[in-house]
Amino acid sequence: MLFLFIMHILFMILLFGYEKDYVYGLSSLFSFDGEQDFPAWFSTLNLAYSGFLLYLIHTKSKIIKPDRYWLFLSCIFMFLSLDEMISLHEKLIVPLRVGLNLEGYLYFSWVIVGLIFA
Repeated sequence: MLFLFIMHILFMILLFGYEKDYVYGLSSLFSFDGEQDFPAWFSTLNLAYSGFLLYLIHTKSKIIKPDRYWLFLSCIFMFLSLDEMISLHEKLIVPLRVGLNLEGYLYFSWVIVGLIFA
């Protein structure tokens, strides 16, 4: 994470300080505001690893007391990892906005989908 942060800061300095917006095509790979870049993949792996750990907790807790909460959390984290990897909620923004004619606070229509999972 520290490496990604340092690279992001370096490319922001190059972009805004020296107006070098394209540094061998690498600047977009380290942007924390992008999709399908190194920070997004790092986040995807973190979410998947968390889902895996929650599944391990579920399997170990089954021995002591049958509990499906850990499995439910594991599935949520795996779905979040998948969403981060394929940018699902970004792909739903325009169809939901147009289909439901959303304005104002709901203009960013992925909030509706996020509220369902929250």
